[in-house]
Amino acid sequence: MVSTSDKKSMAPGVLVRYLTVASFCVVIIASVLVLPVLKDGAITGKSYGFLWTSAGMMVVCCVAFLVRRSPVVLALSATDGLVAAYVLYTFVRLLYTPQASWYNVRFLELVFASGIFYVNKVLLRDFQKYRAVLFFLLATALFQALFGLLQLYGFLDRYHAYFQVTGTFFNPAAYAAYLVSVFPLALGTYYISMRCTALRYLAVAAGLAILVVLPATLSRAAWIALVVAAAVFLAGYARLRPGRVAVCILVTVIVFLSVALFQWKRDSSVGRMFIWKITWQVIRDNPVFGVGLDQYTPHFGHYQRAYFRDNPHAAADEVMTAGKGEYAFNEFLFIAAEKGFFGLTLFVGILVSAIREHFKYCDRGDPAAPLRTTALSGVAGLVAFSFFSYPFSVTPVFLNLYIFMSILSCTDDARAGVSFRWAPGAVARALFAMTMATLIVAVTWKLCIQYRALRDWKTASFLKEYRDYPRALKFMQALEPALHGNGQFMFEYGQTLALQGRYTEGIAVLQHAATLTADPYLFNALGLCYQETGQFAKAEQSYQNAVYLIPHKFYPRYLLAKLYLEMGEEQRALTVARQIMSMSVKVPSQAVDEIKAEMARLIETNAHQPINEQ
Repeated sequence: MVSTSDKKSMAPGVLVRYLTVASFCVVIIASVLVLPVLKDGAITGKSYGFLWTSAGMMVVCCVAFLVRRSPVVLALSATDGLVAAYVLYTFVRLLYTPQASWYNVRFLELVFASGIFYVNKVLLRDFQKYRAVLFFLLATALFQALFGLLQLYGFLDRYHAYFQVTGTFFNPAAYAAYLVSVFPLALGTYYISMRCTALRYLAVAAGLAILVVLPATLSRAAWIALVVAAAVFLAGYARLRPGRVAVCILVTVIVFLSVALFQWKRDSSVGRMFIWKITWQVIRDNPVFGVGLDQYTPHFGHYQRAYFRDNPHAAADEVMTAGKGEYAFNEFLFIAAEKGFFGLTLFVGILVSAIREHFKYCDRGDPAAPLRTTALSGVAGLVAFSFFSYPFSVTPVFLNLYIFMSILSCTDDARAGVSFRWAPGAVARALFAMTMATLIVAVTWKLCIQYRALRDWKTASFLKEYRDYPRALKFMQALEPALHGNGQFMFEYGQTLALQGRYTEGIAVLQHAATLTADPYLFNALGLCYQETGQFAKAEQSYQNAVYLIPHKFYPRYLLAKLYLEMGEEQRALTVARQIMSMSVKVPSQAVDEIKAEMARLIETNAHQPINEQ
């Protein structure tokens, strides 16, 4: 990476270097923020907080380059090249993805995380200043752990209606992933900071707080990841070369732990295995380049509908655990589904190359060796977590992964794979810095537009919830150009049109939404629009899509039975009614009781025989 050949020439840039470290710390804090003014602020707040502050950090880096007077030495390793190649491939794949745009939030997160990957290598050259980065990483984790404990005892609100502990995240799984990603750093910082008492105390406090709150998340993947990360750290710090016996013991512990955790929440485990089964079908049919960014969910829905349509007697476990497929619960399968074999190969190549360079360049005399070992355990833990969950889809966890990989692959110029000297003139520096700053400003401008759209969307959702449909539609019509590629928004927009009685317009919007997301309620709304406009065949198809998407849902079958009655096809309505009466109830509710009672009356009226509602 970038280094100087003349240390004296660094004096004018000392202030800028401190600003770079400070801006990095701001990025760390912003990546765990909640912005309540936004729609889904516990998710979008982290993305936009990370992107905005990262953009500011990159502007500071441009200023640092502009004021630099010494020649630049570019020292690139294999990992550096793979990180750049992965970003380039993702951009090209994005260009050929329907409904996608270059300012796709997930793509921008990858771009800025990759930028931080390179900047972090420069900051590692001065470990004294890098302590500030470690301090803020640990302080943020300690805050999150204490926040979760206060939620557990009812002192703070949580961000999910069904879970007690979420931190500032949208559910316990994302929260646990973040805590596990920082725990190895707490271990490593304790041993690194022998002379920095405050940092050691902070590491102890953060580590203990994480261990205390982690059980409350009920995340099984988190405990497997924690065991792997701790084992790798202890082996690395003790300079152990694990023999066959040690490896066998560790594998045995992990296997028994996995089996025990599988049985602990068996339904959830079976559900994840079914998700992997459907995801593999998506990969099998799109092996080379995948289905494209943000196209996993609609494709998953299509394949899951086809599976249940072609397998009417599917296993009860599969029927009862089927979901919308927002996550693959295995990051490697998810990457393969979205980006294909090439994308998966590049991503795995980054991990393997970073770990390889760690073992290649790390030696006993290296003062950064303990930090490298910490990063290795962090990567190991996150990889273990990623086999059962979606940690790389959580913004601050994804950032931590790239920080760890940057530390692993960091080396001096003499040992880099490719190294060359660049001495640009003042004009070239200015042009380069201005070009980069212009790109960053363009991205920030687009993010501001999206931010305002998400803010107004929340207002529109509030109006819709209180049945003020005319005002809600006024907002949504204005937001449609900015959120045209957002499946959830388009679904809500189309649903509101249907509720307002504008069925023809609702059909067009909901058809577009169906290409962006998979939700049984979307097909319910689309079926209603078709039914109200007299298009009964299309209404039937829409309701059947909802039935096959998540077979244990009662409402789509109920709507289908009502449609058959309106069409005068009593026998088909009775067939659906009998299906409803034979269905198992996953979540008891008054709505389910009312549906079954109405279907029982329908059967009794038409078939003249009593029905057992059990």
